[in-house]
Amino acid sequence: MKIVHETKFILTENFAYKLFHVHERKLTKLALIIEGDTGVGKTFLLKFYSLLLNSKITSDPHQGNFIPKIREHSNQFLLTIIETNIENQANVLSAFLQRIRPKVLGLENGDEDEAEILNQRRVQIPILPAAAQQVQHAGPIDDVLLKEIKQTLKNEQFKTTILYHIWTTILYVSTENATASIANLIQSLHDFVTDELVKYPLIGTSSRLTDLLQEVNSPSAETSIAIFKEYLFNCQIKPLFYRLLLHPGVTEEQLVEFMSPISQLARELPDIEIVVFFDEVNTASCLGLFKEMFMDGTLHGTSIPKNIFFTAAINPFVKIEENIEQVHRSNYIVHDLPQSLKDLKVSYGALESRTLADYIVRKIAMFQVTSSAKSGKTMPLEDYVQGTLANSILRAQEFCEKYLGHNSVSQREIQRCFSLIDFFWTLRYDDELKFDQKSYTPNPIRCIALSIALIYYFRLPTKEDNLQRNDTKTPSREQLAELLREAIPDFDQVVQDELERFVNNNNFVIPQGVAINQAVREHIFAIVVSIVTRTALCIIGVPGQSKTLSFQIVLQNLQGAQLSTKPFCKRLPAIDPFFCLGSKYSCSEDIAFVFERAIKREQQYEQNRMNTRCVVFLDEASLPDEKKMVLKVLHPYLDDCKVAFVAVANKAFDAANANRMIRIYRSLPSEEDQKVLAYGCLGLQLEQRQENKYNRLDKIIYGLCQGYRKILRSPDIPHIFHDRDFIYMLRELRFELMNLNEIEHTSIGEITPCSLLRALEDNFNGVRSEEFD
Repeated sequence: MKIVHETKFILTENFAYKLFHVHERKLTKLALIIEGDTGVGKTFLLKFYSLLLNSKITSDPHQGNFIPKIREHSNQFLLTIIETNIENQANVLSAFLQRIRPKVLGLENGDEDEAEILNQRRVQIPILPAAAQQVQHAGPIDDVLLKEIKQTLKNEQFKTTILYHIWTTILYVSTENATASIANLIQSLHDFVTDELVKYPLIGTSSRLTDLLQEVNSPSAETSIAIFKEYLFNCQIKPLFYRLLLHPGVTEEQLVEFMSPISQLARELPDIEIVVFFDEVNTASCLGLFKEMFMDGTLHGTSIPKNIFFTAAINPFVKIEENIEQVHRSNYIVHDLPQSLKDLKVSYGALESRTLADYIVRKIAMFQVTSSAKSGKTMPLEDYVQGTLANSILRAQEFCEKYLGHNSVSQREIQRCFSLIDFFWTLRYDDELKFDQKSYTPNPIRCIALSIALIYYFRLPTKEDNLQRNDTKTPSREQLAELLREAIPDFDQVVQDELERFVNNNNFVIPQGVAINQAVREHIFAIVVSIVTRTALCIIGVPGQSKTLSFQIVLQNLQGAQLSTKPFCKRLPAIDPFFCLGSKYSCSEDIAFVFERAIKREQQYEQNRMNTRCVVFLDEASLPDEKKMVLKVLHPYLDDCKVAFVAVANKAFDAANANRMIRIYRSLPSEEDQKVLAYGCLGLQLEQRQENKYNRLDKIIYGLCQGYRKILRSPDIPHIFHDRDFIYMLRELRFELMNLNEIEHTSIGEITPCSLLRALEDNFNGVRSEEFD
């Protein structure tokens, strides 16, 4: 149960049976290939099994021969140094105690953490020439402090930060004193670290520590301090569970490179069981190599240690007719398994409703929200809020499973709900800042409604969109809203009100001529939340629906506390974009290169404590060749969530990619939304024109909207026109009008018949004249 609490694993009855099955397969010495939909917990199940498998060894204090104890052994090493090298030199001991006293007693930087030490520049210790060195006279020795330090070291109770300062101080005072043997101290540490790495193969070293240990020609005090720093803070226990997420770009050479250190560790520790998990095996380009490892127990002819348990996961291979108009795709872009591996396959079905409900309730009971952005304190949700959240998630999950397919939702959606609720809980609008933090209480129903909307509601088309596309199978937003209103009263109205409160001219600078219609509102809202929470987002819709424009608006507004124009945006992180344009020539290496650059930049921002988010923006994400599985490379980056990711595409992703992102489906604009778009593109305000509804200009605008909608619905006209053509026509007509400016009191011009005809010809010339009414 200790592992259950530490990992926060929800051990349902279903998972318990799966754990027994995995263990039975391991006892047969055969590999296990799990077939199941994406996001059902396969990775975490196997990771948890690995912890259980080795729990006796890793948690037993008597297993000292296996588990390294970096901090404990460093305490003992420094105790030995003080007793053998420092205590017999009174002058060095006196200086050491005097300098280390503030650190040990917490009088100086008592709350210093590892990050502060790691961010410090390399310590420079002045090396005095022999003639300049002097034998310092011994001052009074604080025996009480010395005894306390030795006793604490003996009990292995000093933190790594204090251990680092003790070693730094020892070298510093030893360098200043002519009688101290600095070379012996440096060699002692080098031997200690080297011996520990040899004795404990489970210690994983950083590349920098490896390089420092090889500097044997000219060891210095600075190098010794750097070695100890790397050993204390950057050495980690090697995992006993290894996962490799595969895609067609992974080569045989990379697989051999991945397996080599694992095989070496398994040979060095034959009593430890190592679990190796290959995710999405049936997307790999070298399935023959997996047959050799799983069935023959060799890798390129070399035997693999018997204490390695191979597991793998695949998504079901289903042949379906390609339909680019699908709102949700239930298929996976995968290969069919070869016959030699099919006998290792076991199908793990989706969670039953009863198990899912139990999982959701127990997960929510463990969830805690951040009380405020500044304090960082967490607290559990109230009982009635927990009930509302559980009811809403369960209803939405079951609705999507029933109407979109069983693989349309997974446990990932549930986890995203918690992340988004935590963001909305700390979100404050300008008019809410007047309240004191202690007296301000967030509206939990609002937070739940917005998170549910982003994850489940916005992925659906509107009822009108289904009618325009003649789609009778796909559920509409209105259907889900009706169901959710049983848990959250007026759900759809709450969401719409919050959208209008979030995206408006008070919070964002909207370029002139850009209409704040429903598409722009939803896109800006989703993009901002996605970037701040580092939750991957994809926006699906036909061309010309303000997908890329919305990202550009967010990019121009989120410039950080110093450069952002609006107070609302000043409280949000700045954005550092990394653009990637998809095409049929795109390859997985190109996309991976952009991600690696963004991750490296994000790490630099975090080290410098800058409130800036790196975001990878993938435009035209539906253009890369699906048969080459180019976008499979996204999976490890979307799982890790190290940087934000926004993708825009004209058609839906396959189920494996879509499941890793928030999905926004852009419905075709309603009649009212079309008017908002038209007036906005012409630089006019629809609300201000309602009273003059029947003048000539308004009749032209209404006529253009009706004509455009007839073009979209007409079966005789090819579907080659999109909103972009309509917008460009309106922008061309805008030149005929003078911008309405209340300050300058300029008037509105007129659209002449000639200019109207020219704009129609320029943008809709594919429509024959006889097809105009």
